[in-house]
Amino acid sequence: MATTMEVDSPSNPGLEMFRRHPIYDNIFSYLTPLSLTRMASVNRAIRTVTKDFASRAYHVNRRLSRFVSEPLIFRSLMARTHMVISGSFALQFFDRTYYPDSDLDLYLHPNRDIIEIGQYLEQEGYEFVPRSWQLPVYTDEAERVCSNIDVEVDDIENETEASVLYSFRSLRAVYTFKRTLEGGEKREAQLIVSRVSPLASILDFHSTCVMNIITYNAAYSLYPYATFERRDALVVNLESQTQDALAKYSARGWRVLANPSPLNEWLIRSEPHNPLYSPWFFINTARWVCDNKSWVIQLDVDGVVPPPLPSASSQDPGWDPVAECGWQLYMVKWSSEVKLAFDIIKSTIFRWRYTAPSVEYIESLFPFLRSQGRMEHAKIPEGKTREDVADAWTWWDFVLPMLREAYLAEKHVDAPTINVRRRFG
Repeated sequence: MATTMEVDSPSNPGLEMFRRHPIYDNIFSYLTPLSLTRMASVNRAIRTVTKDFASRAYHVNRRLSRFVSEPLIFRSLMARTHMVISGSFALQFFDRTYYPDSDLDLYLHPNRDIIEIGQYLEQEGYEFVPRSWQLPVYTDEAERVCSNIDVEVDDIENETEASVLYSFRSLRAVYTFKRTLEGGEKREAQLIVSRVSPLASILDFHSTCVMNIITYNAAYSLYPYATFERRDALVVNLESQTQDALAKYSARGWRVLANPSPLNEWLIRSEPHNPLYSPWFFINTARWVCDNKSWVIQLDVDGVVPPPLPSASSQDPGWDPVAECGWQLYMVKWSSEVKLAFDIIKSTIFRWRYTAPSVEYIESLFPFLRSQGRMEHAKIPEGKTREDVADAWTWWDFVLPMLREAYLAEKHVDAPTINVRRRFG
């Protein structure tokens, strides 16, 4: 039986269509994300039904149930390990579409959590499908990689493994898991182990349309207006550009923009009144995953076990580490080429590794890192290591938003934005 929604002004005939799920679900299903956001601002009645639609349209647990039996347990694992989802799964989530043959791409930090995550997939009925250079038993293979997690690509002994990773230098390993459901349906999940941060591997993608991320408590689209309103995809990694990938996303409705291209110069030099004006790629602008140029969806975390505190004096920041990662698209001088760049933040007082949009931003962190680092290292008795005082060590990742905002305030950053940030509720 159809559910009736209470809305304001029931005597208004124009609102009658918004009293039942089947009617307004059908209407809203044709709206782009930005149009849906604008619909929510019409009045309180429409906002109520828009929120109701969004709560079902952006239901991550339902989508995850195609791949795992208990989505809340899986998301609790995401919270504990700070694994994130990207690739076609995240794109479908934002786009409210389904690709029957798509897989689940999981991006991992370079630590021993990769062992637990692979074991979880095996418990879910997935089988590890090793590549030619990988050991046949997943735990053995994961232990092999963990034993030299930071090895440089040039130092990897197996030539086949090195050649595969050479084009994706942000990756340390890729593991494939497959399972067959009753009835013969196939499911596939991939574990992508990054050398730095999951975002570094995501920024290795061929184009901007697939730069979308789902964490345990939020979803982020890095180029929302270009991706979901204009259906444009700017190629940013020529090394990973393949005919199959570009053809696949073109067939799904995205226009792939060549790079380099004379169009890039026109886009960046045009003014707001120019028909070529395209600020939605934010070229030559420092970016962060959590900034107001991203589309952010806060996910329902009811039933999700939050991340454990790494020590008694450490604070839960309330966000996944990927949220504070940065990068920048920039125009190469005397060229029509746009490139993507980031630098690495790695400190003994940050539990996680981060990407940064510039060396300048990293240098702005130095005064804090030096002073607080001296304080933390003073806790280590002579002859001991940081691991020996793990309970007394404070991790300072939670101050990164404050340090970022201070940096931007000093730079007086006030870049134009296309604000498609959505927080229904």
